[in-house]
Amino acid sequence: MSSRIAFLLFTLLLLAPVILAQPKQPPPALPPERVVGNAKVYYIDRLDETRAEFFSYIQGTVMDIYAKKKEVIGMSLEYAVRGHKAVRPSSVYLSLTSYSAHPDNYTSGHKITIYVDGKEILSADGVDRYAGKDFLRSSSESYAIPRIAYSDFEKMSKAKKIAVAIGSTKIELSDDAVKGVSDLMKTIEN
Repeated sequence: MSSRIAFLLFTLLLLAPVILAQPKQPPPALPPERVVGNAKVYYIDRLDETRAEFFSYIQGTVMDIYAKKKEVIGMSLEYAVRGHKAVRPSSVYLSLTSYSAHPDNYTSGHKITIYVDGKEILSADGVDRYAGKDFLRSSSESYAIPRIAYSDFEKMSKAKKIAVAIGSTKIELSDDAVKGVSDLMKTIEN
């Protein structure tokens, strides 16, 4: 019996450093403070900042990313303001992320254009979100318009139809995605 105990103690002493060296799991993601349709609002205490966001796959689905048979584009629209209340922001941040087997579709042409009810309201060169992060480029590329004026965001939120173009790829947003833009506007408190 004592040889079993000695073996168990030896095994524990041998494995303890390995077990203790395992990386700790990150804390679970906090749930949003508020959800308005497809938009989510978070308060980040350490920054004293409220962030609201809407995300949608505007071309393809998450499962298409894994199949790597066609390009998938995700659109994120978000804003951040100081304090615990989601007040009117001065601008909104838009990013488009392309997932494909060949993640260099837009390296030579990453102009982003936004159309509201058939009219162009904004066109700007997308800022490369992965600059200096080559490990992310293995399967995706991402470009952003960091400052969309509130007045343009307001037009988007009232639109019946929205289209977004990156390079030569133009995508008509689904009714759900258009509603998501409107939902993001509705997160703003008076």
